[in-house]
Amino acid sequence: MRTTPALTAAILAGAALALTMAPALAVSEASVLRMLKTPASGDATLGSLMGKWRGQGKVRSGAGKMPEATQCRFTNRWAADRKLAHLLLACRGTEVRFTAEGYLGRSKGSYLGAWSTTASPDVLMSGSRTGSGLRLTLTATGNTKAPPSKLTLRISGKRITAKLTARDTETGKTYTAFETTLKR
Repeated sequence: MRTTPALTAAILAGAALALTMAPALAVSEASVLRMLKTPASGDATLGSLMGKWRGQGKVRSGAGKMPEATQCRFTNRWAADRKLAHLLLACRGTEVRFTAEGYLGRSKGSYLGAWSTTASPDVLMSGSRTGSGLRLTLTATGNTKAPPSKLTLRISGKRITAKLTARDTETGKTYTAFETTLKR
């Protein structure tokens, strides 16, 4: 499977555990704390993400492409005196493998953070709480043509549902680039 800007957007959804590739992290705890300026401590929504999660998902590299099944692990812990969630997601399928790692925090009513992945540039995350979850806009940094994508996380007890929608740079169509259901 070739890496397209759309697949890069799908890869931006994650961070990982137990894959053979190690992330090339440029995102640091300190850089995300600077972004937040006045970070909140012990945010309940971020707290509901803590722990080890695993499940199955699907990733698509473009609007007209067939989805590929993936196995995913999502491991999260508090960082910076409970001001940041350290997020680590790893997914692998037959042809697709990616690892992403980063930090997410809250300042006033907004959530801000950043990921680094094994296959793409750093990604900035920004968004807000929606019900029992988060709606985040993911924007790749650096010289990239990948349009922003939208990540929705719904948290319900021992289950997280994640869905990433992206715009195909070739067709302009919006599609589901990545989706997964994870359980503790």
